[in-house]
Parts: sequence; structure tokens; C-alpha cells
Amino acid sequence: MVLAIAIQAANNLAVNSYSCGLKPQGAGCAATAECTTGLFCVDGTCCGTAVCGQCQTCKNAAGICQNVPDDGQDLDSCTTDATACGNVGRCNGAGTCKLAAAGTICGTTVCATDGNSEIRQDCNGVGVCAQAIKPCANRLKCVAGACKTRCDSNDDCQTGSKCPGKSGMCK
Repeated sequence: MVLAIAIQAANNLAVNSYSCGLKPQGAGCAATAECTTGLFCVDGTCCGTAVCGQCQTCKNAAGICQNVPDDGQDLDSCTTDATACGNVGRCNGAGTCKLAAAGTICGTTVCATDGNSEIRQDCNGVGVCAQAIKPCANRLKCVAGACKTRCDSNDDCQTGSKCPGKSGMCK
């Protein structure tokens, strides 16, 4: 009998490092029944709350819900959104899902009627695709929906500017 109890105790010790007792907050778990009374098994950890919020996890030594780090993935909360400016499938470090960054092109780009800038559809960083006007750099023209990146002739430059030699920049 004593030998059977000793074997059972050894087996319990081998199964979990908390000997015969329940696991404390912050310990790994597979089910709430393994955790000390009042704790819950959340994200594989004995946690002080039954459910963590969006982009939060309890998988830490303290066993408390904490924000998933910026660009971290929370499979329970953030799935990629079909909209161009929506959720990118990652967390933002502040307890919410990360949205497409401001400046992400989300629609068509055309040249302004003056030919000196692009009219683009850009994400605004808060989930909305909005019109943005982007002036062309270095006095270059906008042609076929995009600002030129260099000049090869005076025709590539805005009115009153010239393309001097091989510099590629209008002056």
C-alpha cells in the first residue's frame, strides 16, 4: 500500500511540477481544472480572468491579460480584412487590431489637371480610404497617373522648369 502511494505521488510529480496541488497563476495549463480555484486556463496559462480582450494574451509569467506586442498575431481577434484600409491581421500593441498604414494606396491614382501632382486614394491610418493630393517632387510632371521620377527632357518638367543635362532633376 505504501509503495502504491509512493508510485502515485511520483507519477503526480512527473506529470506536473506542482506536485499534487493545483497550478498557480502564470503556470502552463491545458484546462481550467488544472488551475488553482478562481483561476482560468486562458492561452495555455493559469490566468486571473476567464477571457482576455481583443489583442490581449494571458501567456506570461504573471498570468494576467496583457496587450499582444505591436505586429504580434492574435488568432482569436485579428483576421485580415478584405478592405484595402482595414485590419491587416496583426495587433497594434495597444489592444486593438492594426489597420493598413496611412499612405497605403487603396484606389486609383490619376494626375491633377495641372499635371504637377497626383490625386491618389490613400488609407488614412484609421481604416478609411480617402483622397490625397501628392505634389510631384523636384518640379517634375505627372504623366499617366504617376509623377515622373527623373527628367530626360524639358517635357518632363513643370511649366517654367528645364531639364539640365544628365542630372535628372528639373530646375
